[in-house]
Amino acid sequence: MKVKLIFIDDEVDILNIVRLKMRKINKLENVEIILLESAREFHEFIKEDDSDVVSIISDINMPDNDVLDRLQEHSSKYRFVLSYLCSAYDSSGFEEMMERYNIEFFFKKPLNIDDLKKKLLQDLVERGIRIQD
Repeated sequence: MKVKLIFIDDEVDILNIVRLKMRKINKLENVEIILLESAREFHEFIKEDDSDVVSIISDINMPDNDVLDRLQEHSSKYRFVLSYLCSAYDSSGFEEMMERYNIEFFFKKPLNIDDLKKKLLQDLVERGIRIQD
């Protein structure tokens, strides 16, 4: 089973921290960490992706951000999709969006990558996907 964990954020520093903190997971067989800087990069990725399971962790406040719409359009090709949002703003302003797109969890910035990783791995295990790091 191919599992892809996709982080989308226009702040390169955050992606670099994710790269460092998730490097053990990225070395596992059938697991790949994808780091993208824009919704446009995500559009290109999702057209060609052939994984079974995909988890998206996306910043809400990016230019031309339609990541959730694109993911919804392509979700039928995955065994399941886990979606997470993050923002420096409070989650109360995004409750409708979270419900509409079936968002698993909202992470407030600054991100605690260890907490994010723990939540992500826990949600995968609950769906029968065990990833050891």
